[in-house]
Amino acid sequence: QESENRGMESIVSWLPHGKAFKVHNSKAFVANIMAHHFKQTKYKSFQRQLNLWGFKRVTNASHPDKGAYWHKSFVRADRMLCQHLTRQNHAKAGSGGSNASNNSKASHK
Repeated sequence: QESENRGMESIVSWLPHGKAFKVHNSKAFVANIMAHHFKQTKYKSFQRQLNLWGFKRVTNASHPDKGAYWHKSFVRADRMLCQHLTRQNHAKAGSGGSNASNNSKASHK
């Protein structure tokens, strides 16, 4: 909602249904929003934090919300839901344990 109040909806905005948000301009998001509200200085780091908080990205190419992020406890009309957000310490398990996690990190450098 702050992005709307400050005229930054061209950078990041809620989708009309209020259940997801979308970053429309990642470079402007880093410069104008991340610099003031987050410790990260790289968009990829922000995306990783979203994953650790349990946000999902809409990846279906034919879906109108493609590229948006959503979480069942992050809804525009219900700020109290945010109290249910929890951050994981590590990426989700199930990919083969810590060795797979380390291999994954190495392959993305």
